[in-house]
Amino acid sequence: MKLSICIITKDRPELFRLCLESILFQQRLPDEIVIIDSSTARERMPKVPRSIQWVYIRDKLTIPQARDRAVRAAGGDLIMFVDDDCIIPANTTERFLAHFVKNHRVDLVMGDILNSYPFNPYAQVQHYFHTIWIKEHFYGSPPSRRFSGGMVLHFDIVCFRKNIFDGVYFDMKAPSIFNDDDIDIGTQLYRAKRNMLYDDTIVAMYKPRTSFFPLVFRNIYIGFSNHYLSDKKHLNVRATPRDVSMEVKMRLIKQSLSTLPSVLKRCLFILILGIYPAFYKFGWLYYWYWSINPH
Repeated sequence: MKLSICIITKDRPELFRLCLESILFQQRLPDEIVIIDSSTARERMPKVPRSIQWVYIRDKLTIPQARDRAVRAAGGDLIMFVDDDCIIPANTTERFLAHFVKNHRVDLVMGDILNSYPFNPYAQVQHYFHTIWIKEHFYGSPPSRRFSGGMVLHFDIVCFRKNIFDGVYFDMKAPSIFNDDDIDIGTQLYRAKRNMLYDDTIVAMYKPRTSFFPLVFRNIYIGFSNHYLSDKKHLNVRATPRDVSMEVKMRLIKQSLSTLPSVLKRCLFILILGIYPAFYKFGWLYYWYWSINPH
C-alpha cells in the first residue's frame, strides 16, 4: 500500500521542521509527503530521500480548505495526517500500516497525543480537557477501541484509506476562525458507517499552549467553532456518550499537580482550570457578532 503523509502548516516554522524531521526518521518511510503551507513566508524544506514523492502547495487557506486540498493532492492508498506541532516516534507509520494490513475492513485509525510540556501549568490545563474529552467518548482500556460517535475524531495523528472520503465534504465556506472541522468530518464518516478505531498506543508528542492568552483564545475559537457546527450543521457538540465521574476528574487533577514542579505553578494550574471553561462562552458571543455582521 502506498502511504501519503500530509502536514497542514501556518506560521510555525520551528515546530513544522521538527514535525517533518520526525517523519523523515520513520523506520518505514512514507511514499509521499504533501505539505499545504498557508504561512506568511515560504517554509524552508529539508532534503528528502529520492524514494519519497514531494508535493508542496503554498496558498492562503482555511483549515477545511487545506485538508480538502491535501486529500485531493495525495496519491496514496492510505493517507496519514500529522499536525505541524506534533513529533511522532520512529515506528508510527509501521504501527498504522499494521492495522490496515491485518484487517481489510478497517477504514480509519486515530492515535493519541501526549503533552510535551508537562511542567507548564497552561499546557497541563489544555491536556486535562483533552483527556476528559477522550474519556467521554471511549469506553474501557483496550489499546484499540471503536468510535462511539464521530465527534471525537481529531486530525493531530490519524491514518485512513483515501477512498473513505468519497462523498465526504469539507466546509469550504467556513470562516477562517473555524478550527474544529474534525467533528464535522468525523460525524460524516460515522454516519457513513465507516470502521474507525482509536489506538492509544500510537502517540504523537504535541505542543499545547504554554501561556495564558494563547490558551484563552484557543477556547474562544473552540466556542465559536462549536456554535457554528450547532447552527449550520445541527451538531450538538456538547452532547457526549458518557459522563466522566468526579472521582476520575480528581485523579487527573492530582496527576497534573504531582507533575508540576512548584507550588506557584500548582496554584496557577488550579486557577486556570477553574476559569478556562468560561472563555468558551466568549466564543458564543463572537459567533453571534460574526453572524449578524457581513462576512
